[in-house]
Amino acid sequence: MGNNQANQKENQDSQNGVIFIQIPKVNYASGELIEGTLHISVLQQFQGNILTICLEGIEETHFTYAVQIVKNGTYRQTYDKIEKHVGEGSKVFLNLAVPLYDFSNGMNDDNFMLMPGQWQIPFQIQTSAGLPSSFKFQDDESNYCSLKYTLKAFIIPSSSNGEKIQGSQEISIRQQEKKDKKQELPNNQFTSEPIYCCCSTGSYHQKLSLDQRYYTPGQTIYATIDCDFSKFKEKVSSVDISLYGNLNIKSTSDPIRNKYFTMQSVSYEAKVENKKCKQVVRIDIPDNYPTSIKGQLIHIQFYIGVTPVIQSCCLGKESPLDLQVYINPKQGDNLPEMRQIERPLNWNPEVLAVQIFNAKQASKFQNKTLNIFKGKRNREAKANQMHQPQMQNPLL
Repeated sequence: MGNNQANQKENQDSQNGVIFIQIPKVNYASGELIEGTLHISVLQQFQGNILTICLEGIEETHFTYAVQIVKNGTYRQTYDKIEKHVGEGSKVFLNLAVPLYDFSNGMNDDNFMLMPGQWQIPFQIQTSAGLPSSFKFQDDESNYCSLKYTLKAFIIPSSSNGEKIQGSQEISIRQQEKKDKKQELPNNQFTSEPIYCCCSTGSYHQKLSLDQRYYTPGQTIYATIDCDFSKFKEKVSSVDISLYGNLNIKSTSDPIRNKYFTMQSVSYEAKVENKKCKQVVRIDIPDNYPTSIKGQLIHIQFYIGVTPVIQSCCLGKESPLDLQVYINPKQGDNLPEMRQIERPLNWNPEVLAVQIFNAKQASKFQNKTLNIFKGKRNREAKANQMHQPQMQNPLL
C-alpha cells in the first residue's frame, strides 16, 4: 500500500475499526493538490455513516518568561522579586473537511448501523497558496514550538460522544513567499540617511544592494555595499555584513506574551580603506538554514544587516542598515520520517466512488466535523495534555 507515516495511536485505538491513509509523498508545497487513497476496515457494527477527510493545521508554543514584582504583587520601578512564568499557545488555523462518502445512501437516519467490511476510496484536498511552512523548534525542555499539518480521516459517529473510526497522517507543507512588488525597492537597494553617532563625531552614509530578495537554503546572496565614512571622525576598521533572523513565538494564554529568539547568523567582514568601503560580498546560505514563516503564533523574519565596526571608547557596534529578505524552503525540506504501513488482515476491499454532496449537505457534515474536533480540544485543554514535540534546535 505504499509508504506512510501513520499515527499509530490514533490508527489503532478504536475497537470499531481503523482507517489507513495512503499518499505518494509526505512533503508538499503550499497551493499543491494532495491526492491519495483511504483504506477503511470496520471490525464491528458502527453507528455512523459519513466518511470524511480533513486537513488540520495547528500551531503550539510553550515558553518561560520572567516577571519582576514586589511581594504584594504591585508593579514599580524597583523590584524586589523575579518570578518565572509559563506562556502557552495553541491555535488551529486550518480545519478543511471534505465529505467523501455516505454509507447510508442518503437515509439521514441517526440510527443507521454500518456493518463490518473493508473499503477503499480515492480523495483529493486542494491546499491554499498562503499556508505557512511546517516547523519544529526546541531551545530547551521549557521553550519549544511547532507548526504542523495532519491529514485525518474518520467515519463520523451519530452521537457526539461516540468513538469515531479514524486514521491520521502527518505531512509537511512548504510555504512559498510570493514576490510583492510593493516590497521591492529599485534594484533591491536601500540607502540610509546620514547617520550621527554623537554631535562631535560627524556622520556617515551606507548603501546596500541585493541581487534579489527571495532565496532558498544553499543559494548565495550577492550583497553590494557602499559605505562612506569621509565625514566621520571616529576610526572605522571594517564593516560587518550578516544574514540573521528573528523567531517570535506568542502565547494564547492570559496574559498574552511574546518571546524572541535570535536565529543563527552568517557573517562576513569587509575592510575599510581610505574612509570608504565598496565591494560585493557573497553570503552563502547553509543548506540546513531555517526558512521564513508567517503564522499566527510563530513568525520568522530574516535580514541582511550592515554594521560598521567603530573603534571608540564611547561607541560600540551600531546596526543602522537592515534589509529584509525571504528564505523559501527548497524541494525536499522537512521530510518526516517514513515507514511502511501494514495491510489489515484478510484485506479484500470494495472500491468506492467519491460521492458529490450539495452545499447544504457539505455544510452540515463540516459542522459535525468541527464539533468533534472542538470537543476533543476542550478535553485536552482541561487535562493540560499539550504534546511536547521532539525536535532539533536550528537556533543558537
